[in-house]
Amino acid sequence: MNKKTIPLCLSVILLAGCWDQNPLRKNVVVVAGAFDKINKDNILTTVALRSTRQISGGENETVNSIVSASGHTLRDTRIKIDKKTVGNYSPNKIRVILIGEELARDPITPHLDAYLRDPKLTLSASVVVTKGKAGEIIKLNKYQNKLIGEALTKLLESAETISIIAHENQQTIKNKISDEGKDFVLPYLELKDKDIVFTGVALFHGDRYTGRTLKEEYPELLLLMQNKQHRNTRLMVRSGKEKELKNYISYTSRKSKRDIMITTKGGKPRVTLSFNLTIEINEYNGKSLRSQKDLDELNRIISRRIEKEMDTVIQTLQEANCDALGLGRMMIAHHPETWNKMNWENDYPLINITSRAKVKIINRGLIY
Repeated sequence: MNKKTIPLCLSVILLAGCWDQNPLRKNVVVVAGAFDKINKDNILTTVALRSTRQISGGENETVNSIVSASGHTLRDTRIKIDKKTVGNYSPNKIRVILIGEELARDPITPHLDAYLRDPKLTLSASVVVTKGKAGEIIKLNKYQNKLIGEALTKLLESAETISIIAHENQQTIKNKISDEGKDFVLPYLELKDKDIVFTGVALFHGDRYTGRTLKEEYPELLLLMQNKQHRNTRLMVRSGKEKELKNYISYTSRKSKRDIMITTKGGKPRVTLSFNLTIEINEYNGKSLRSQKDLDELNRIISRRIEKEMDTVIQTLQEANCDALGLGRMMIAHHPETWNKMNWENDYPLINITSRAKVKIINRGLIY
C-alpha cells in the first residue's frame, strides 16, 4: 500500500461508523403536540403520532393516532405515552407545539426546557397559545383534508407570509425570555365550530402569558411597528368615524421606515415612534382622488387614523406590561445610566410613548 493512502484509509475507517443513528422505521413520529394544565400538580400532553397503513393495491397511507397522557412534568407524560405506543416515541420531528392558555399563564420555560435539553429534538418547532384546551385542536386529527400536524404548519406558514404573525420557535422564545429588555408575542388560536381560527397574538411578559391579546387588525400593525412586516403587508383602516362600508380603506404597505427616538429628562424616558409609509390603495369607496388636493387629504386622514391605532396597540402593550417593541433593549444600549436607575418592571407601563405616522399613496387604483 502506498504510504500516501494510509491517512485516507484511516479516515474512511474512522468516519464510517453510525453509532448514533436513529432509524425512523423503529420510531413513531410526533408531528404536533399540545400541553394543557389539569390542576396545579398535573399537565396533560396530547400528541398526533404519524404512521402508515397498507391500503388496497399494496400502497401505503399516512395516518395519525391521537394519544394523551397526564403527569407532573412533560418528561413524565412522555414516558407514559411511550408505554402506550407501538414503537419508540420520537418527538424529534415535532413541528408545532400548542400550549393551552391556562398553562401559558404559568412560566412556560420548564416546558420548553424539556425539549431544549434533548439534542435530538428540533428547535424550529412553532409555538402557539390556544384559547381553552390545546388538546382539543389535536383531537380533530384532520383539518381541511390534511392531517392535523400538516394543517397547523400550513396555517402558520400562510399567516407568516401575509404578515399576520412573526415566526417564533423554541429557540427564539428562549433567547427573548433571557433578554430582560424585550418581551415576545405568540400566535393565538381558537377553535370555533371545528374551524381553527387565528384571532390575534398572545402578549407575554417574561415567560408568562399575560392574559391579554391583540386582535382584529392590530397583530399586523404590531408587526409593522416591530419592523418585521413583509413587503406586501395588507392592512385596513377606517377613514370616517362611523363603522360603515364606505369608510373602510384597504391598503398594501409597500415600504416603511421606522424611527424610534428615546430622550430622557429627570431620569424619565420619553419615546417617539415615527413611521413613513408608502402604500397602495386596494379598496376605497370614497370620493374621487383625481386631484392632488383630495389625495393629500386622504394621506392626512390615513396618517391620523394609523396614529390612533398605534396608540391603541401601545396602550394594550403597556397595560399587559409586554415590551414587544424592545424599548428596554434600546434603553440598555443607548441610555444605560438611566436604565440602571429604573425598575423596568414597574416603570415601563408608565413611560410616555408618542406615535407619529406619515403616509404617501403611490397608487390610488385604476378607477381613481
